[in-house]
Parts: sequence; C-alpha cells; structure tokens
Amino acid sequence: MIYPKVIALVTAYNAEKFIIETLESIAAQTYANFEVILCDDCSKDNTFKVCQDFAKDHPNFTILRNEVNLGWFSNSENLWRKGVELGEYCFLHPHDDILFDGFIAEQIKVLEENPQAALAIPGMKNIGLPFIQGNSFCVELSNSITTSDLVTTLIKKQVHGWWAAYHGIHRSSVVKKILPVAKLRIGNPEHMADLLWMIKLSFHGQFISTNKVLFQKNYNSKTLSASWDFMSKKNKVGIYLAIAEEIVKSPLSLKEKLKIGKKILPGLLVKVKNQL
Repeated sequence: MIYPKVIALVTAYNAEKFIIETLESIAAQTYANFEVILCDDCSKDNTFKVCQDFAKDHPNFTILRNEVNLGWFSNSENLWRKGVELGEYCFLHPHDDILFDGFIAEQIKVLEENPQAALAIPGMKNIGLPFIQGNSFCVELSNSITTSDLVTTLIKKQVHGWWAAYHGIHRSSVVKKILPVAKLRIGNPEHMADLLWMIKLSFHGQFISTNKVLFQKNYNSKTLSASWDFMSKKNKVGIYLAIAEEIVKSPLSLKEKLKIGKKILPGLLVKVKNQL
C-alpha cells in the first residue's frame, strides 16, 4: 500500500511547560509516512531545548529555531513553504493542541477518496472557554456545493468552530497556489489571518469533513486569538477590505466573483461604513 508523505508543521513559543504532551500526541500517530518540522520562534524559555531533547528519540522530528521572533504569522508561513516542498500533504499544528488517534490517517483517507478537495476538516473538541463548547465538525463547509457557497459561508462565519478547517490536512499543491497571504493593511497585520487563509484556499478546491473528532483545541487567556481585539474598528475594516481584495484578485471566473459579491459585498460595505 502506498502512503502519501505528510508533513506536520508545529509552531512553538514559550511552551516549555506543556509542549511535551503535544509532541507525544503527534509522535503517537500510527500513519506510516509522516515527518514533523517544529520551529521555535525565539522563545524566552527552554522550549527549544525541550523539543530538541524530545527529537533525540524521534528521528522523524526536525527542530528549528528562529534567531529573532517573527510572530505566529511569519513563522507559520515559513513552515508552510518548507512543508509543501517535502510532502504531498501538510498541516499546521499549534504548540498546545492535542491530536487524537487517527488524526493523520482518517484525513488522508478522505483526501485520497476526494482528489478535488483542497483540505480535510478534522472534528474538533473544544476545551477551555464557556462560549465555545462541545465538538465542531464544520459539515456546513463540507456541504457547500459551489465555490461561491463555500466562500460566502466562510466570510459570514456561520459555522461553529470554523477554524477547525485551518488545522486540517492540506493538499500541498493547493497551498503553493495561495502563498503568500498578505497581512492586513489596516489594524493588526495578523488579525484573523487564519480566516483569510481559508478564504484563499476555498478558491481552489472543496473542503471535506471527516465527521470524526480528531483533535482537542485548548483555549486560554494566553492563546493567540485571545490577544486579538475583535472590537477594534481598524481590525474590522482591515479584514473586510482584505477579503474584498482577495475576491477581486482570485482566479475565479467573473461569474463566480459577481455571485459572491452579490451575496456578501453589500454587507461588507455597510460594516466598513459603520466603522468609519
């Protein structure tokens, strides 16, 4: 049996106290052909050494370290660039989330069965926040029949735990098409970059849900998204304008662009106007 190569990309920063559990969950995957590239973003603690020590007993792990702190967006994008050149599939994994058995195998199965898909969506168990509970499967994204339906559903953020898709296994050939992802011109340059990533990815293929809980998303006050100011007028305007720009620049046909524009641009323009 042929097992397509999968590259796990792990971003790490100041994670010495908890990253071992994450690494162990990755190492425990039974899929026959995968490698791990972890990049420590110039942590102030012993994260790099902890990861180096772990890798000594796991030859499929490669540990890198940035000489200066790049921030999650640039660190992630650098890892994506490496991953897509080394494997047919790749996925980005935060330093504090936990993979369950079959995370890789189950997603590769649905991707191999659906060659038109850009990525697989793993079911996500939410832990740590009272307003995000239970499991997220994102079947609405998987059920989007047309590109315009998928893009519109993402933009309107109508799916519980839509970010589970960002943590899914991506087809490397598609990721190559969406790199680089531009930072916002207004507000926090990295605000909701994962949403912009998913929107760009949706221009190139379907999203397929596994309908199985395959990882645990841990939330706390120190996670990246907790630092984003979702009420900031600049951040809101920045993401709305970035979305509109990506639609215009996308490889979609004029007909598809107009269909998406008809569904979402009036609402975006109203939101931008309300923030000014």
